[in-house]
Amino acid sequence: MQFRLALLAFLVMVPGTLCAPVLRELVNDIFPVGPDGAAWFLSVGMLGSILAAPVVGRLADASGRRMPFLVGGALVNAVCWAILPYAPDFNVALGIRLIEGAASIAVIGPLLALVAEAGREHLGSAAAREADAESSAAMAFGWVAMAMMLGIGAGLAIGGIVGGYWLYAPFWLAALWMLVNALLFPRMLPADGGGEAVGDSTGGREAREGEALDVERVSVLALGVPALVMLALPIGLAFADRFATGYTMTSLNFRMREELLMSPGAAGGVLGLIMLSMSLLSPLSARLLRHRRGALPAVLAVAAGSIVFGLGLIATGFANGTMAMTSAALLTGLGAGLMHAPTMILNARLAPPALRATMMTAYVAAGSLGNLVGPLAARFFETRLAVFAESIGRPELGFAFVSLSFGGLEIVLAVGLLLGAWAWLRGDGGSESEAGKHKAS
Repeated sequence: MQFRLALLAFLVMVPGTLCAPVLRELVNDIFPVGPDGAAWFLSVGMLGSILAAPVVGRLADASGRRMPFLVGGALVNAVCWAILPYAPDFNVALGIRLIEGAASIAVIGPLLALVAEAGREHLGSAAAREADAESSAAMAFGWVAMAMMLGIGAGLAIGGIVGGYWLYAPFWLAALWMLVNALLFPRMLPADGGGEAVGDSTGGREAREGEALDVERVSVLALGVPALVMLALPIGLAFADRFATGYTMTSLNFRMREELLMSPGAAGGVLGLIMLSMSLLSPLSARLLRHRRGALPAVLAVAAGSIVFGLGLIATGFANGTMAMTSAALLTGLGAGLMHAPTMILNARLAPPALRATMMTAYVAAGSLGNLVGPLAARFFETRLAVFAESIGRPELGFAFVSLSFGGLEIVLAVGLLLGAWAWLRGDGGSESEAGKHKAS
């Protein structure tokens, strides 16, 4: 089952980046709106995900079902990609892109909820499900995290190839790809379950429908302040991780090209090294948590990875050569790989069972929000901190201050996660192995 979930995660992520390589042509040839239009085109899809996340998560949990969202979201996504380049004007294209972003969260959120439920459906007793489900879900998250990153990279590569032959080809390929995904979901996944076979999914489906009956009785506010902090911190870290990606893709990218005079291939290699390390280390970091139950081991893994990630980001601001930048990228990728899958695992282990889809869609939406504001914030900090560095007579430290800001945020959140875990364990968490077991009476 882990392989099927990872394969589907890979297939779901590819279409989202197929069209990125032809973005320049999109905003210059199809819709002559220039660079500002490109920024809007990228941002509005993320905005659609953010706006749709609470609705999708709540409906998925209230119904106790996943398949209608997976298939329906994929079909809407396919239609959006097919018609987008034929929009009569750019405003209509933005509206289609907004809907496409909302449809994407309807696929990714419930799919991650299924990953969180991996191992619960086909096991017999409730005790057996609880004993083994965390192990199965941990490894599933590891492979899925790797597959998602590889899917993003594959989409960029494939889109660049087919876009070189025909400008509209990436859009049609994305539409066809999502249509195939819609057909694959019912064949590769049990009917609204995560068991090994369709026939094994009855118990899991009944369990989840039972959880759905409790959704209206579950009050997040009733969990208490320590548990609320613990629920919020993984989502905050998802935002910070994507927020930092905005820094690496914009400010760091420009610094390597303009200040360090690195070639496009060298700069791309440094950025690719971060993503590749993050992808390949995800299964390993998940394996470390496979036989360690409860939220606390995941908290420690996420905190350690976030601190290393933050130190790596800071190092990129002080690196003054290709070798130094490559070393900083390796450190950044190491931290990202250590925390990427554990952050998803922590989110799943903390989530109340009847709110798994809500929590996983919130996780994805937080990442979208980080992607949305990260590049803008990076540019803002770069401009303001350059002025500050000039004012103190150290202009060469301007970019270092930017890297300190983004890396420091990761470290602060990691410390906050550890403090939140300590408060949680001293409070209600001390009698429960995870916040997900808290329910309002």
